[in-house]
Parts: sequence; structure tokens; C-alpha cells
Amino acid sequence: MTKTPETTRSFIDKSLGDWKAIRSSHSLAFQEVETINSNIYISEIKINSKDVEEILKKFNLKLQNPFAINITWEAKSDWNEDLEVKKNKTTLVFSQKDS
Repeated sequence: MTKTPETTRSFIDKSLGDWKAIRSSHSLAFQEVETINSNIYISEIKINSKDVEEILKKFNLKLQNPFAINITWEAKSDWNEDLEVKKNKTTLVFSQKDS
């Protein structure tokens, strides 16, 4: 299967939305299991948004047919007594490969 902008775009389109993830790990040192629950949000953003413009400017990029997504997530571990929610965000910018 060849990698083309269409297959990349199709994959991203299928990934848009809200996702939940649960992961567990075992600590041999403490003989305990940690469970982490995460909420993941993937959304398309406008190419002229502040986040995208900052990326393009920082790396001096001029892209062909670009599109961009934001991925934000929140994770909660049962090891934290206060059940602190950790959050983060990333922006990905995609461009058609030069022929």
C-alpha cells in the first residue's frame, strides 16, 4: 500500500472524536497495580488558527494543501491519593509531500 495524502487524511478523519483509554501497569518493587484512565480528544482545527500559524512561523514552513488537528488528553491515575488529573495538548500539521 502506498502512502498518499489521501490515505493519511482518511486515517485522521477516522480518528477524529472523543476516545477513552485504560491502561494498567504492575510495580514489582511495590507489588501494586496502577490503573490509568484517559480521555483523548482529537479535533480538526483551521489552518489559520493561532496554534498552526505559530508552528508554521517557528519552522518557516510553507505547506502544500495543509490540514491540522489538536489532540488533547486528560489522565487520572489511581496511585495519586488526590486523584490529580494530568492534562496536555499537541497540535499536528500535515502537508502533501512534494512530488
